[in-house]
Amino acid sequence: MITQINKCISALLIIATLAGSSFAEDIKDQPDGLPLQGKTETLSFSTNEGSWLSIDITPDGGTLIFDLLGDLYSLSMHGGKATTITAGLGFDSQPKVSPNGEWIAFVSDRSGSDNLWVVRPDGSDVRKLSDESQSDMVSPAWTPDSQYVVVSKDTVKSEISMYHIDGGTGVKLNGETDQDEVWGVGVTISPDGKYAYYAKEETSNGPVRNFPAAQISRYEFSTGSIDKITNAGGGGLRPELSPDGKWLVYGTRHKSQTGLRIRNLITGSDRWLTYPIQRDAQENYRPPSRDVLPGYSFTPDGASIVFNNEGRIWLVNIASGERSNIPFTTDVSLDIGPDLTSPYRVPQGDVTATIVHDPRLSPDGTKISASVLTKIYVLDSGSNSK
Repeated sequence: MITQINKCISALLIIATLAGSSFAEDIKDQPDGLPLQGKTETLSFSTNEGSWLSIDITPDGGTLIFDLLGDLYSLSMHGGKATTITAGLGFDSQPKVSPNGEWIAFVSDRSGSDNLWVVRPDGSDVRKLSDESQSDMVSPAWTPDSQYVVVSKDTVKSEISMYHIDGGTGVKLNGETDQDEVWGVGVTISPDGKYAYYAKEETSNGPVRNFPAAQISRYEFSTGSIDKITNAGGGGLRPELSPDGKWLVYGTRHKSQTGLRIRNLITGSDRWLTYPIQRDAQENYRPPSRDVLPGYSFTPDGASIVFNNEGRIWLVNIASGERSNIPFTTDVSLDIGPDLTSPYRVPQGDVTATIVHDPRLSPDGTKISASVLTKIYVLDSGSNSK
């Protein structure tokens, strides 16, 4: 019986011969190199809203810098028409202005993969700081001296690295021991340069698997020690520090919606600043390519926060929690790359099945049935006896 089954399996596996020679020829004829070549098309339209905008403010408090559909824009603090800083096929995002106002750090795939870049506020002197080919970059932040950019680099986990303004290989932040790794996203540096606050990935044992996904932790540069700052039931996300280092604003979820809370780092008092806002992406914490919340920023006087919600840009007062809209419009012009679909002939005719499921002999041993390529087949076993 075993011999009969083996013979029938062989018969099923050679139902036909794979007609793939022409397909191999199609592949062989394809040119080498990246497919991002050829004629581009332009998609143009005007808009007065945008989703998941990461927003920063220039040190003089007069200009907002934000990303929209893969380009960077500048906008008067009073609103109006936003103007383009960067454009092109590359997807530019997550801008952060240096404390001295001379540079904007951002993440872009214009080199073929995500890397850390800097550009002047007027769009000139674009330079690449990192040289990654596999890792994603998330949420750059500047040190107070404007000499280094700290960014999360998504490898197996999201390690935090520092890059000098002149470039280099970068330096990974390490803990007190080799076992104390620094993982997380959404880094912000304290004004005195002593600490980095970030959303550290957490392992949840609660009723919902992997939720909350992160809590705010504080890393001390001089010692490598890490302290847990929040233990909120809705997680701790995207920390932002006031210019005087007194206030910490962070995102967290309450019930089914996300809001911003504010903590006095001197007294420890903690309250809602504004609720609700843009929903966070904790369920997508791998981490997500553009953080668990879009970037927001304190005004230079520390009196307000600027953030994106419901497609709009909002200014919320720290003391009162009152929101006011900063209206904007912009003319979007997107370069759309060539169609990357590559037509090829689908092989026709017989194919060879490589997996046969659950072959069974009939009671009289003359037939055999099996599941092949999602269908049930019956064929002669090759024997008239059991």
